[in-house]
Amino acid sequence: ATAPSNLDNLAFDAADRLFVSNMSDNAIYEVDMARGAVRTVTASPLTLPGGIAASGDTLFVADAFTLSAVELASGAVRDLSRSLEQNGFPTGIAAAPGRLVTVSVESGSARLWDAAGATVLAQWSGLAQPSAVALLDADRFAVTEIGAGGRLVLLDRRDTAAREVLAEGLQQPMGIVRTASGYLVSESAAGRIIALDDGGARRVIASGLARPEGIAVLADGRIAVVETGARRLLLVDPRDGSRRVIAAELPLGIAGLDPAAAGIFPTGVAAGADGAIYVSADRDGSILR
Repeated sequence: ATAPSNLDNLAFDAADRLFVSNMSDNAIYEVDMARGAVRTVTASPLTLPGGIAASGDTLFVADAFTLSAVELASGAVRDLSRSLEQNGFPTGIAAAPGRLVTVSVESGSARLWDAAGATVLAQWSGLAQPSAVALLDADRFAVTEIGAGGRLVLLDRRDTAAREVLAEGLQQPMGIVRTASGYLVSESAAGRIIALDDGGARRVIASGLARPEGIAVLADGRIAVVETGARRLLLVDPRDGSRRVIAAELPLGIAGLDPAAAGIFPTGVAAGADGAIYVSADRDGSILR
C-alpha cells in the first residue's frame, strides 16, 4: 500500500485491521493489507499551525511538520515542504516579497527560503529554542530565543557563522515585529509587550497580559496580540497601553499540556493587507479570521 509521506505510527484493532497515522495531514488511514487499498478515516489541511505570516494574497503557515501556504481568497491549503529534513519542523515564520524565514523551537534551527521556489537559501542550527522571527531585508532577520536566558539575535545570510546578540534577559519571548526604530517583543512569562529600539533602550508598551504570544502591527499602529493564558485576542494602543478585547474563547492550548510551559507550538498572529487579522489555533488546527 502507498500513503502520503510523513507516516508516524500504526495500530491494529481487535479485528486485526491496520490503521496508520500521518503527522503532516493530521490523518488516520485504514490500510487493507489484502488489497493494498488505503481509506482516509480522518484528516485536516493543517495539523499544529504555529507562526503565520501574510504576504500579498497568501498566508504562510509554520505547521510543525509542514511548511504550508493558505490562499486567503479561497482558504485552500497547499504544501510548500513536507520534508522534515528540509523544513526542520517549522514553528515560527516571517514573510516578505520573495522571501520566507522559518524557525523551529523543536530543532533549534532557522532557514531562509526563496519564496517563489520554496527552496532553502541558507540555514542555521544550534539556536536556543528560537520562537519567533522578523525579516529585516532579503538577507537578514532577527530571532527571539526562549533559551540562553531569553535573547534577540540577528542572523545574516552573508555570514552564517555570525550571531549578533541585540538583547538579553527576555522572559520567554514568543512574538516579534520589526518597526521603523527597532522591535516589538512579547514576553510571555512576564506578561508584557516591550519596545526595543536599535540603540538598546527598552520601554514597556503593555503589561499585566496573560501569556502573550503572537503579535502584529495594524495599519493604524495598534498592536494585535494573542493572550494565550486568557484565550483571547486584544488590540493594544502603543501610545498608552490601553487595550480592547476583539475575540474571546479562542480554541488555544493543547489539552494535557501545561499552559504555562514554554511549548513547541507558539500561537501566531498576522495582519492582512485588507486589515483582517489572522490567528493560528493549535487546539483544532485552524486559522481564524
